Amino acid sequence: MQLVANFEDISYVSVQRLRSRISIKHGDDSRPLHSYVNLFFAAKPPMLAVFHNRARQDDFVYLEISPTVLDLPGTLIADGNAAIQGLSEAGRETVTVVVATSAAASCQRWYDPPSFLPRRRVCSNFYVSSVGLDCVDFGAVATDDRWLDEETKRRKQAEVLVPAEVPVYPFVGVAVRSRVTRQRVEALLAEAGIECLDVVERPEWYFDW
Repeated sequence: MQLVANFEDISYVSVQRLRSRISIKHGDDSRPLHSYVNLFFAAKPPMLAVFHNRARQDDFVYLEISPTVLDLPGTLIADGNAAIQGLSEAGRETVTVVVATSAAASCQRWYDPPSFLPRRRVCSNFYVSSVGLDCVDFGAVATDDRWLDEETKRRKQAEVLVPAEVPVYPFVGVAVRSRVTRQRVEALLAEAGIECLDVVERPEWYFDW
């Protein structure tokens, strides 16, 4: 069973460069942020607003994943956009963030060079999954206001970080904007022999302004 589909990379190069300069220390394990698969909680993420033209939004689908993904070893939760660690966008400084094991704690950060001063007062913290849900602002996650202040936008983009890869079993469905997209996705899944995913239309998860 294999699904092969053409896709377009819509990530911002500047954001990917930021993320490439962030490492996460969890116990004795230290690895780059880019070695995690990042999942999000929110419908209508700010990134989707960039492609609010309806014709483009139809090209985007949501992969729905069971909360059991939180039980995968080493899975973490970021209380906001994981890229926001106080680094300068055009700089070369790096940071190692130590994962917090208590909801009452903030992360320790080691910047290189040590003399570097963070560019933001509020940074996103990383938590072990057993306490991380208590640190997510689900009010911010649920908001679909087009004009968000920077802190609300950071919180809305809270992430689940899974080391290396996400296995198949937590995937439970695909959400799409329109009937046309649903038919396209169903055809792709049928061609690949995938029968375990339901495809549902959820236009309310897309921008309509």
